Amino acid sequence: MYYPDKELYKSSLINAMLRFNLTTASIAIMWPLVHCVGLKRNELFTEEGKICKRLGFLVSGIMIGIGDNIKGEKNVSEMYNDNDNRAMTSFLSLDRQIKSTESIMAVSESVILYITYDNLKYLCKMHPEFGIIQALLHAEQHI
Repeated sequence: MYYPDKELYKSSLINAMLRFNLTTASIAIMWPLVHCVGLKRNELFTEEGKICKRLGFLVSGIMIGIGDNIKGEKNVSEMYNDNDNRAMTSFLSLDRQIKSTESIMAVSESVILYITYDNLKYLCKMHPEFGIIQALLHAEQHI
């Protein structure tokens, strides 16, 4: 794990946030709360059995979600690449703050911009326009 300069990836976050119809002013409010992490192959962004505390946007690399199927066998449940421009998280764990049933792992060296659960909650409370992020995530998960 390493920590790249997040300024190098600001345009990637802007593109991701435009999907949520957030203005550049809203993104400017969010930017100081955004962190950047680099993962090497096989390192985890979220871990099965732990509560997910991060909502990420993959800016480079490839990631996969790995979880158990109904037979108890490990399988790939999600695949993320840097062209997806979508949120990356163990959604139910993040949303309900319960232990995750999956891990999200780097398949290649990857860079992720992310916001913590606490900072996302703060943004939604102080700036209601950020509630669209949670609403769209719920819609994508059909919850």
